[in-house]
Amino acid sequence: MQRNGPKRLPQLTKTPLQYLLRLGAEVTLKSPPVRAQFARVIIRNLKRAFVAHQINITVHPGWSRIFVTIDSDSDHNLVEKLLGRIFGLSSFSRVEGICDAKIEPILNLGKELYTKSVDSKSFAVAAQRSGRHDFTSLDIKRELGALLRPFAQKVDLKNPDVLIEVDVREDKAYFFSQRNPSCGGLPLGTGGRALALVSGGFDSIAAAWMCMRRGTVVEFLLFELVPGGVQRREVVEILQKFAWDWAPGYRAKLLVVDFTKIVTAIRGAVKESYAQVMLKRLFYRSAQHISAERNTEAIITGEALGQVSSQTLTNLATMEHNLDICILRPLIAFEKQDIVNLCKNIGIYDLCARTKEFCQITPN
Repeated sequence: MQRNGPKRLPQLTKTPLQYLLRLGAEVTLKSPPVRAQFARVIIRNLKRAFVAHQINITVHPGWSRIFVTIDSDSDHNLVEKLLGRIFGLSSFSRVEGICDAKIEPILNLGKELYTKSVDSKSFAVAAQRSGRHDFTSLDIKRELGALLRPFAQKVDLKNPDVLIEVDVREDKAYFFSQRNPSCGGLPLGTGGRALALVSGGFDSIAAAWMCMRRGTVVEFLLFELVPGGVQRREVVEILQKFAWDWAPGYRAKLLVVDFTKIVTAIRGAVKESYAQVMLKRLFYRSAQHISAERNTEAIITGEALGQVSSQTLTNLATMEHNLDICILRPLIAFEKQDIVNLCKNIGIYDLCARTKEFCQITPN
């Protein structure tokens, strides 16, 4: 049978607004019931994110893939930005073509789609299958590669200029040539609820993001240390952007406690070298009571071991002594520059950089 002809088949369809989403590695390692539950949460979060941005989508779930169809008039850049911020996804690809899961349509559509793309470039073909077919992944790679080779500079299996991938799922074959990274982790909403202490600086927001990436839904708690509402306004501005970017569809809550009188009391009654530790110990004790009222399971802080004097191992142990709640410190072994780089990656560096932190209560 001749398989290298340019014949067009009636079942060929192009779908420029469909995306193939891959579940994160940790999700795929879960037991079948847990994996199915996590996939449902990912789909729920997908829908919430796109509804929040008024984009209509259709979701087609699968065992290891999720397919999303987007309205044709949607902003593609926004769509891909949203897909890159769904916790629990490892990567996604824009589907460049779909055909029946048969060798003839696959070869014809592959040649039609990528003849120009490989022109004077190196290329490779990768393929994988799920289901029962009368051909193998190797057949796809060998035969589609042979069709495209006359138009390309060479075949390069290690570092090609163009990597053409064919993903065969049961009765359909999907073509794509780009893999875009998503944020990985676990689906938001599968890791309990926690209360994050925030100040407006880099550390607390980065710590909250780290826990969200592990599936934890976060509420935020600010202890106001100066009167006038300046600190509150700056924190609200940061959290509005942060929550909109990373948890669209969730109602992010900020709780504010006036600590100005407590700051004054500490300054008048506590030795200066102990003042910062005392203040943070009172943060923890207050947060513990509020956490109980909010039914959250842990407190999140942005402390890094040894970063400042109040974050030595001795002082950290002193501050949490006799507490009855779990304290999460996801940044405990980070260097400051690592934290700053993380804030740049998650898009809140500029706001945090211009926000004054009001955590110091001593002149020095």
